[in-house]
Amino acid sequence: MKQRGVHFLYGEEREKLAAFIEKDGHINPDIVGQTPKEIARRAGLLDIPPNTVVLATEEITIGEDNPLSKEKLSPVISLYRATSFDHAVQLCRNLALNGGVGHTAGLYTSSNNSSEAKRREEIMVKEVPVGRILVNVPTSIAAIGTSFNFAIDPSLTLGVGTAAGSSISSNLGPRHVSIKFICVARYAHCKYSSLTFCFCISKLSADQSNYSG
Repeated sequence: MKQRGVHFLYGEEREKLAAFIEKDGHINPDIVGQTPKEIARRAGLLDIPPNTVVLATEEITIGEDNPLSKEKLSPVISLYRATSFDHAVQLCRNLALNGGVGHTAGLYTSSNNSSEAKRREEIMVKEVPVGRILVNVPTSIAAIGTSFNFAIDPSLTLGVGTAAGSSISSNLGPRHVSIKFICVARYAHCKYSSLTFCFCISKLSADQSNYSG
């Protein structure tokens, strides 16, 4: 990881980053979308290697009192060491419950046993409360629907489901905001009784010109 530009912070440097990453109980807007070099400068860190593309820390705890265990919206990652697959799943679950419910999780597995790989996928689906589980693909890029993942609509707005306060759990797209439905009633008489049945047929409106979303 270091050879690929990941710079690990320990001790006092880690504490400085943790203090800077959160402000008044929320993510510090000064960190969002910034480069590692700019984040390091603003956090008062010592000079970092010029080839740094990601700032990283090794964490143990997950919770409200650890800003580095939350979403960071920046090239900052926190790594947790797991002793087994089940332990890794539990870490993922706890991280999701700490502020990522309904969002995204990634599973990277080198298992050549298809049944074992399937078992791991099923465990992730069951245990981790997210709306997207991406297997062996770049998670942050595939989650927004790119060439890595044609199964998800391209979007930078990701729904997180009702559990997290969103009305959708998929990626937000035109089909969520610009479709008008017409419900047309059709009546049919039953020849074996005096009952009349009503069927409601939904269809897209052909005229969207007066629909503003």
